[in-house]
Amino acid sequence: MSEDLREYHRLLELSPTADPVLIRSAYRRRALSVHPDLNPDDPDAAAKFAQVRKAFAVLIALAEYREADQDRRKEQAPPREIQWRMVKLERDGLDLSYHLSLASGPTRIGGRLVIPHRVDKLCPQCRGRGRVGGKGLAFFFSPERICEKCSGLGLIRQVGRVEVDLPPSSGGEFSLRLKGRGALDPGTSLRGDLVLVLTPQQDRTPLKPGKEDRL
Repeated sequence: MSEDLREYHRLLELSPTADPVLIRSAYRRRALSVHPDLNPDDPDAAAKFAQVRKAFAVLIALAEYREADQDRRKEQAPPREIQWRMVKLERDGLDLSYHLSLASGPTRIGGRLVIPHRVDKLCPQCRGRGRVGGKGLAFFFSPERICEKCSGLGLIRQVGRVEVDLPPSSGGEFSLRLKGRGALDPGTSLRGDLVLVLTPQQDRTPLKPGKEDRL
């Protein structure tokens, strides 16, 4: 810290870590004590007041820059990843519901939820039919057979993941509906929704995803 900054802090009776609120309060207090209009018998009052104003201008600028920089760093910091455990999986038509138990501490301040999630895609070889060949007159020479690429399912199963940034929670159960992230119907190409039913755990035991969490 330079000698000028030390002098400015001493003049306003502030610590080097004072925030803008403290700096403004100290300035008002100090300015009143040296203001020329309130000290007509002091020939140096104008110079003292000018020095106080200069100290305030420098210190408030530094403090506001420091706060803005801290806010910027917080915005750039990666979200905290929340631990979870699968409790139950339900299916209603094409809609899937994952019931998850969440670590209670991080949930209260928000964070990122990362969940392994199966993402089915339409089989490009049979286009969802599950069988290939046998169209028109070709049926007599090349009858339909099970599609080898998708084993007759009409779908190619792939494991991806769902990432959701959760807002701070009060600690009770809540749910989120993710449109178009559910199961896929190969016949209509319609896809359901994924519903996350989230319950913060009551104790502090660390959560570790088990085999049931790999969907």
